[in-house]
Amino acid sequence: MSIKPVALKRPFAYSKYYVLTYFEQPQYFDSEGRLLNKRKLNELRKINGEIFKRINNKVCYTISGKFR
Repeated sequence: MSIKPVALKRPFAYSKYYVLTYFEQPQYFDSEGRLLNKRKLNELRKINGEIFKRINNKVCYTISGKFR
């Protein structure tokens, strides 16, 4: 789910979009709360080129420059 803030519009401002990702099963995270690849626990997992951070075991977020 992507959330696009629409309350304030500034010209020439960098747009940020908040992306939430929901998983059916608990995921693996490192000590900093970043999502890890299940096969290689020392490798960060990227979804659409973005690194996700932990909200809880099944929900992650990132801040992106592209609305998807």
